[in-house]
Amino acid sequence: MSEALFGLLGVFVGAFLAGAFELWRRTVEGQSAARLIRIETIENRVNVERALKVGFRGEQVARVAWDDYRFAITPFISELEIMQLAQSYSLVGKINDRWFPVLKSGGRQPLGDWIGRVREDARILHHVETASPLVLLIRLVRGRRTASEDEIAKAYGLTREEIGAIEQKLDR
Repeated sequence: MSEALFGLLGVFVGAFLAGAFELWRRTVEGQSAARLIRIETIENRVNVERALKVGFRGEQVARVAWDDYRFAITPFISELEIMQLAQSYSLVGKINDRWFPVLKSGGRQPLGDWIGRVREDARILHHVETASPLVLLIRLVRGRRTASEDEIAKAYGLTREEIGAIEQKLDR
């Protein structure tokens, strides 16, 4: 009888340790992902700033780290921060396809807002990268809070009716 209890206790301890190690692995993976995406955002900002200052020389902005690692950081940042990062990265294709060719031909496309947004993105990612692993573990176990429609509307300068219209378009 006692052998069965020790065996059962061993199973519970093993399951607890396996779960703890998995949470720790996801925490470290999230911090690494934040570091890689932050470095990519900084490189993108530098490329755009250089193109604005000295002219276009074939620079491109990338989204490789974002595409590969964005799901690893989502448990550690708020929904609004995720939306902000996604919005910045959604412009990467436009920068490469539209704005850089305009710079190449001598034109000036206003990219200051995007540069400011990317600076804020790097700050968000830096907080995840430098946070205590224990804090990140707690966030991972507890889950993240979902933003309300009012918070989303305020962040994007929209009314609730405009958000409703966007949701209706997406549902079609």
